[in-house]
Amino acid sequence: MSAVAKIIAGLAIAAGILVVGAAASGAAFVIYFNEVTDWRYGQDIRRNPSDAQAWYTRCVWRSVIGRLPEAAADCDESIRLRPGFVDAYLDRGMIRYRLGQSDLAIADHDHAVQMRPRDARMYRARSSLHLRLEQWDRAIADADKSSVLAPRDHTMWNQRCWARALAGRLDAALADCNEALRLRPNQENTLDSRALVYLKMGRLAQAIADYDAAIAQRPRYASALYGRGVARLQQGDAEGAVADMEAARRIDPSIEQAFVRYGVTEG
Repeated sequence: MSAVAKIIAGLAIAAGILVVGAAASGAAFVIYFNEVTDWRYGQDIRRNPSDAQAWYTRCVWRSVIGRLPEAAADCDESIRLRPGFVDAYLDRGMIRYRLGQSDLAIADHDHAVQMRPRDARMYRARSSLHLRLEQWDRAIADADKSSVLAPRDHTMWNQRCWARALAGRLDAALADCNEALRLRPNQENTLDSRALVYLKMGRLAQAIADYDAAIAQRPRYASALYGRGVARLQQGDAEGAVADMEAARRIDPSIEQAFVRYGVTEG
């Protein structure tokens, strides 16, 4: 059973305490729910402390609920028990990134690539980490390797589109997004990526059309709402722009700062 599947199973078990926990409300119940679920994964470890998968599963769960130092320690133990556990390296790398340990995060992803140099997923994961660190050239280089190993993976084409867009390589980014949409038509994340490319190109009508299509599939898509707001503002539709931007900020208060990092401002 995968870590994700075990987490889902654990959540289903923990949901069984809903009636008991109903007396608690709001944040108190969330804390109670999280503790019970954590105890459930701890039981797996106590039953078999040499089970690397059990440690890894709790690592993933604790990273989800924000207990990052404990999550990292669980992944440490998982790797100690199974040194070739590549997913534990990838997840520990992302935990380390969230802890501000960028060099250690990259080291974990480098190790994963070294263990599986012919696995496109390793390069895609490291590319994603480089994107988060705003290392555009490295992100693109890893996406290039992933595209050779898995040329029909639409997520990779979208990821390289995004990296190239943020690096200002707009024509190449547009080609990547178009290929991603050829492989997986109308995929909302790729539509959002291509809309950003169009927005940065000044092709506002096409940007709005892609944002519309993405929002139709995911009405609470903060990135698409904010991007559409910027495009509408640049078209002179101040009322529509304000509505979109305010909706986006309610969903994600940090969305404006994200677009500044993308090189896009309201003006």
